[in-house]
Amino acid sequence: MKFNDPDVQSKLLDLYAMYKLDTKVAEMSGVSRTVLWRMEGWSEEGKEGLQEVEWGGVIKAFHLHKLDALDMHITDVQQRVTRDAAEGYYVDEVQGGIYHYIDDEYACGLTEKQFQIELAYDDEIRELLGVPRVWEDKKLRIFNPRSQIWERQRVQRYVQPTLDAQSKVLAAFAPELFGDKRSIDLNMRGSVGLGVTVIGERSPLPVHVLEQIAPTPPMIDADAEYDEIEHQPEEEPMTEQAPFVPDPNSPLSADQQAILERLKSPNPSVRKLAEQAQAALNRPAKPAQPVHPAPPQQPSRNGLLPGGDQDDTVQRRPVGFKVC
Repeated sequence: MKFNDPDVQSKLLDLYAMYKLDTKVAEMSGVSRTVLWRMEGWSEEGKEGLQEVEWGGVIKAFHLHKLDALDMHITDVQQRVTRDAAEGYYVDEVQGGIYHYIDDEYACGLTEKQFQIELAYDDEIRELLGVPRVWEDKKLRIFNPRSQIWERQRVQRYVQPTLDAQSKVLAAFAPELFGDKRSIDLNMRGSVGLGVTVIGERSPLPVHVLEQIAPTPPMIDADAEYDEIEHQPEEEPMTEQAPFVPDPNSPLSADQQAILERLKSPNPSVRKLAEQAQAALNRPAKPAQPVHPAPPQQPSRNGLLPGGDQDDTVQRRPVGFKVC
């Protein structure tokens, strides 16, 4: 094969446009895959005979024409995906591991005798009578101009389009409108918002985002019963302090100096005891009550003091049981 032959180059490019793969092109053209790979490398290196190749009415290098052929395939795939996402698509139906083929309605509508007669018709008689061609298995066949073969048509099942496929196609064509703008930044960097989080250097949160939340007041149940004991805050534990040494030059007494020192303590219990001690010192003393001597008791007639067991002049309260 002459790689610089225009007819060979045009045929290879046609096969690339139809089959897209080097393996398939090599199989259909009879050229080894290694030669195809070398032709593309020679064209990229600027070798003569591969720079001015005419294909599709355009003259340029062979490897650029090959890229155009592959771009045509990419465009076909893009259009097919877009169509399938919008309208759905068909798949070949398989039952029991076997493909099923469409029956020919015309052949199935003939009687057995008429079917045998039309099966023996040649192309001239069928064209003269205006009847289609029938086959022994009574299956529908369509002529393939590429392979020059009458091919049976498989039974296909319709697959409806999905919203997921449509959203992906829309996001690919218009990402600014239908693209997914959500993202997660594990390092919590960037700006805070509802759009895309930009991952970059660490920056402080904006002021308008920081919001001071007031504490929620406790819920009070109107039907609950509460006691009348007021809640007292927990007192701080008393810590050991250094022993107080009174000042001998102070006009106050040692007790008064100790009370003043305890009033400055951060512990509320110590301060409370000091206040009580100070109030006790400031409280005026009660005057002493005079002691009066008890009046002398006069003895009774029998010489005994009143109230004695032998004094009959003192009226006594009966004690015990009354005997009737």
